[in-house]
Amino acid sequence: MKRIETKAEREKKQRRNQIVVGVILVAIMVLSTAGYSIMDRSARQQQGRGERKQYNNFEFASSGGLWQLQNQNFGLVVRYLPQDVENISYSAKLSQNLFSGREIYFVALNDETKIAANEIARNLPALRVQLACLEEQANLAECADLPVKTCWDILIVINEKKFNNATLVNEGIYQDENCIYIDSTAKNLIRAADRLLFGIYGII
Repeated sequence: MKRIETKAEREKKQRRNQIVVGVILVAIMVLSTAGYSIMDRSARQQQGRGERKQYNNFEFASSGGLWQLQNQNFGLVVRYLPQDVENISYSAKLSQNLFSGREIYFVALNDETKIAANEIARNLPALRVQLACLEEQANLAECADLPVKTCWDILIVINEKKFNNATLVNEGIYQDENCIYIDSTAKNLIRAADRLLFGIYGII
């Protein structure tokens, strides 16, 4: 015969069941949160390692939409891989020693060319970088507050070129004394900037 429970015993048993259920729910929440955290950390670590690409003896790893050169005695972070920019004409003879510890000037007079200048500047071992203008540009409004420089200085001149009858004339990178010229369309300016960097560091 089943013993008749008092009201107090039923309430005590009900409270005990509620506590047990509560403890189980909390445990499930803690374990699921811990599991998610572990999986998320693992995913972030995998993402941090990123995709890797080889070019000759150089290895690049993707990180945050950029490519970082691996295992070299110089740092290089670019938007394009060497294989993406091989078709850009390059006739300069440059090395990182030309820029190491020196003042470098950029002629970049609009937003697109300034973005390309920044891509180059952050990858050079320069002492200081600054915007400047060529002598023939001295009367331009954009040059009012900028120093005027010549090819006696180390000068990187970035020119945004336009298409003429669907043909782009003289797109590429070339050198005249200490002046390095980049001629490209707005679409290809960053690619051309990375091509210059690969030339400076002897990757291409």
